Amino acid sequence: MQDGTQRDLPSLADRDWLKAPSTQKVLAALASAGHEARVVGGAVRNALLGVAVVDIDIATPAAPESVMQVMQARLLYPSDAADLLPRAAIR
Repeated sequence: MQDGTQRDLPSLADRDWLKAPSTQKVLAALASAGHEARVVGGAVRNALLGVAVVDIDIATPAAPESVMQVMQARLLYPSDAADLLPRAAIR
């Protein structure tokens, strides 16, 4: 906050969208490959505001090529990335 006081934010750890098997598979795949990953963007904003989460953005410092290799190795990503890119928010 601007006045220097600190405000506690609610935990998002128990949210259904974060505990969903598909979300956990992606986060676990990145973690098992040694990549840090965080849910960011609109999902966090919406959850904090009490608005429905309709998509999830995951950020990682890993190179895109590394992320694709990890996902392909775990069958979580199609072999032709162009098939998925127009339908999902992959950044």
